[in-house]
Amino acid sequence: DAGLVMQILLYLGTIPIIFLLLRRENISLAIIAALLWTVSIPVIDEIGNDAGHLAAILFYMSGMFFFMYGIREEKTSYFFAAAILMGLASLSRTILMGTAIGLGIVLLGGQILNRNKKQIWNTILFLEILVLLLIPWVIRNKIALGSPVIGSTLTGYNIYRMNYYLA
Repeated sequence: DAGLVMQILLYLGTIPIIFLLLRRENISLAIIAALLWTVSIPVIDEIGNDAGHLAAILFYMSGMFFFMYGIREEKTSYFFAAAILMGLASLSRTILMGTAIGLGIVLLGGQILNRNKKQIWNTILFLEILVLLLIPWVIRNKIALGSPVIGSTLTGYNIYRMNYYLA
């Protein structure tokens, strides 16, 4: 089944990204984190589930890799790649939209305090591209649901479902 093969590739593709993201900080930590991902039963259980979790984490971790390198190297292209990848992750899991935008806002605040004009513009570019990737989905939700729901269509359903149980 092609879907299962794709899920396996997403799972396996995340292993080197985790390693590469952490190796510069601590090689032992990078090896342990990659190993923990590899043997994690909840992660392995996601293979074949096709819920979007594996795609979201691969895109997000790849985006985080470029985001971190963008901070270190101050290269606009890294922030561009980070925004695209984190935007794709956000389309898979709404919570990742909040964390990606939060990272951008925190970095922007830090760069404003540091008065680093290049990084301020890189961070603004990151946030703009992220928002531009999400706008079509917000418009789609407005057309389909009658309200510009920010996030996936499950956002409203989950709010309804959780409030229903509380009542």
